Amino acid sequence: MQTLLKLFTKPRIPIIRLSGVIKQQSGDKIQDQLDKIKSKNLCALAILINSPGGLPVQSDIICQKLNLFKQKHNIPIYTFAEDVAASGGYFVLCIGDKVFADQSSLIGSVGVISQWYGIKKALEKLGIEAKFLTSNDQIHEVVNSAFSDFNQEGATQWVDKLEFTHQMFINHVKSYRKNIVDQNVFKAEVYNGEQAKQLGLIDDFGNYEEILNKLHPGCKFEYVSFPTKMEELKQLNKA
Repeated sequence: MQTLLKLFTKPRIPIIRLSGVIKQQSGDKIQDQLDKIKSKNLCALAILINSPGGLPVQSDIICQKLNLFKQKHNIPIYTFAEDVAASGGYFVLCIGDKVFADQSSLIGSVGVISQWYGIKKALEKLGIEAKFLTSNDQIHEVVNSAFSDFNQEGATQWVDKLEFTHQMFINHVKSYRKNIVDQNVFKAEVYNGEQAKQLGLIDDFGNYEEILNKLHPGCKFEYVSFPTKMEELKQLNKA
C-alpha cells in the first residue's frame, strides 16, 4: 500500500525553520515541525536558519533530532543561512550535507561565552547582605555569585568548563566540515558569506528554492509551520 502511495504522491521536500535565540523550547519547536511532516515520499529535508546562537546543549539536541529524521527517511539534509547563523546557529547549520548562505550572511562564531554580573556593591548601598550556607566550606570561595566579589579561582574553574564545551564545538564542526584547513575559524570570529565559503564553513551561495529545484527537479516544496515575520523579529530582538 505504501509503495502505491509513493507512486501516486509527488515527491516532496519539507522546509522547516530555526529562528531566533536557541533556548529550551527550540528543540521542541523543531520536533513539532518534524512531526507535522506527513508525506512519506521525501526527496530531502531543508532547514532555513536565522539564529545568533544560544544554549549549546539545546543546539546539540536539535542536531540529534534532525539527524534521526534524516536516518529514518534516508534523505539528505540541506541547510541555508539567512541573515545570521552564528555560534549555536552555525552548530546546526554545519550538519547539512550541503550548506548554503547569502554572500552577506553572518557565519561562524565557533566559540563559547559566559557572562558574570556583580551586584554586591549595589546591595550594600541598600543595606542588603547576602549569606551563604553550603555543604562544603570552600564552595562559596570558588563560585562566582552575583552577590559576592569576583573570584579569580572560581573564574579559572569556569573557563576550564567553557574550554571543554568549546572543544566539543570544534570537534562537531570538524566532523561535518572536512575541508576546513585554517584553524583560525575556531577562534569565535564571525565571517560574511564570501569569507565563510573561502574558509570552508559553507559550500555555496543561492536562494533555497532555486538550489532545491536544481538538486531535486520535480519535487514539491512542503512549508512546515513557518513563523510570521513579526514572530521572527521578536525572536531576533531577544538576542
